[in-house]
Order: sequence, then structure tokens, then C-alpha cells
Amino acid sequence: MPDSLSDDEPRLPLRPMGASLSMAASMMRNVPVFGPGIAAAQDELGRVENLIWREVKHRIDDGEYADSHGRSKAAQRLSDLLTQAVEQSAAHAREHLIVRLLDDIEPDEARILAALSDGTTYPLIHVITKSAFGTAGARVLENVSSVGRSAGIALPDYGQIYVARLRRLGLVTVGPASSEHADGYELLATDGAVREAREAHDAPTRILRRTLSLSALGSDLWDLAHD
Repeated sequence: MPDSLSDDEPRLPLRPMGASLSMAASMMRNVPVFGPGIAAAQDELGRVENLIWREVKHRIDDGEYADSHGRSKAAQRLSDLLTQAVEQSAAHAREHLIVRLLDDIEPDEARILAALSDGTTYPLIHVITKSAFGTAGARVLENVSSVGRSAGIALPDYGQIYVARLRRLGLVTVGPASSEHADGYELLATDGAVREAREAHDAPTRILRRTLSLSALGSDLWDLAHD
């Protein structure tokens, strides 16, 4: 941390840190930055940095980031979570997780989960570059599936984004290709986004076929939340 300032140095007014940084920036506007002014600018920058550090220290000393026991808010939050983990039942923990997941998904994504909820799988493809050694190359376009249009989502062009988000949340899973979706794969290969991605890429590309289904967590969510 920079050296402390003398008592003669002004202290930044107590305000949000963003405002303090804005003040620091304004203090630098009139400092020359060429020729002999470089040294002056460096000195002024060091002084402003010290002001900011002292402001942070003052707020910590004043307890702005601590509770009544002197613990930081982060430490208090972690302590609360660990206490809840000991006291909660399995049913409560499960419901809490599901509610948090529902808070994270969009209405269109809920429709996709509904389309998958009966165990139906859907074709999904990735567009990847061809490797000289026969292995999978870089992915040019991912998660293109017919599930969005089948589910009747409001933004069908964003279907692959929804699928990617649901995958990150662990609510859907991608498995190996299935021969039952042969026609679906052919149809997806003619999708406008797929054609554009393949035409815009200089390297040769190929289609990687996969299937999309509800994950175990997605099934839990549906069973718990769906009336």
C-alpha cells in the first residue's frame, strides 16, 4: 500500500468510490503530460493514488465493510451460508437451489425445458473446422437445435443462446448423435445461421451431430416446480 499522507493532505469526501475516482480523474485533467510535465504528472498521480488508498483505509476503519463484530460483510455472508448448510434439510436445500435456478432462466428457456420435460430429445449440431488429423477442430457455431422452434419460443433466432445458457446451468445435456434425428440434422444444416457461419469461415468446416435432452438436474427442477 502507498505511504500514508501527512495530516495536511486533504481527505477525499466520504462518497461512493466511483465518485472518488471521478474526482481523481478531474484532478488530473489539467496536468501536462508531455516534456517536463511528465514528472509532474507522475507526482500528481502518486498523490491521487495515496488519497484513494487513504479513503479506502478510512472506510474500513469506520466499519463500512464490516458488521458489528468487526467481521467483513463477505466473512459474515460466508458464515451465514455455512450455518444454513448445517441447519437446512435436504428438501429445503433442494428447493432453494431450484428457486435460484428458476430466477436465472428466461421465459423462452422455460419453454425449452417444457419441450424436453417428457423425455423427448432433439437434434443439435455444432459447426467446427476440419482438422488435418481427423480430430475435432475449433467450433465456429454451437448449440444449433430445433428445440426452440418446436417449443414456440418468442425469439427463435436466439435458440442457440438459450441452449448454451441452459447447458451452463446444468439443466440440459448434450449426448451422442442419434439416427432417429437423421432428417432433423439435414434440416439444421440448411439453417441460415449455419450457412452463414460456414461461408464466413476461411477454413473448411463440418457438422458435428449431437442430441439435446433434459439433464437430471433439469428433471428435478421440472418435477419440483411444475404443477
